Amino acid sequence: MRVSGMQPRVAQRPLPRSTLTIQPKDRKNIKRVKHVAGALPEPSDARGAISIGLSLTDAGDYATALPYFEQALELPGTGLKRFRDKPNLISNGEKMAALYNIACCQSQMAKMAAAENDDERKEECIANGLVALAGALEAGMEDYATLRGDADLDMLRGEKFDRLTGAFEKKSRGLFGNLFQ
Repeated sequence: MRVSGMQPRVAQRPLPRSTLTIQPKDRKNIKRVKHVAGALPEPSDARGAISIGLSLTDAGDYATALPYFEQALELPGTGLKRFRDKPNLISNGEKMAALYNIACCQSQMAKMAAAENDDERKEECIANGLVALAGALEAGMEDYATLRGDADLDMLRGEKFDRLTGAFEKKSRGLFGNLFQ
């Protein structure tokens, strides 16, 4: 499962002459542009970067999608605008979506490393995925049933995963726990 809930906004890089007729207006065309032109549009904001990353994960290209999710954390978002001369901050929803999808990519890359018997890379991907998942939980992700059931996070599950989600789940219960639910 991926977290999105956002419409794509991307700025286009000049395409080679042979592909000028293809306009990356939606996620389907973004896949087509990558395949034909060998390049993806450059995102102008966090929403666009997340959208491009999701289209790449739909195609199973996790290694290429990962930098787009990471870039989403650096780009302007749809959050607060604190200063007139600076871009909007990234919203908590965009931050949560980017970090959750980073965790999913890292988990899938760990699965690929395990298939190639590359234990060192597998452990590195799992550690990076758990860090990203912790960031998503800090940003406000509270859907613990999804976390526990999402097949994209299978490689991250274990003792550390359980301790991480358990610690945040206890915090989210508040003073009276689940008394009033």
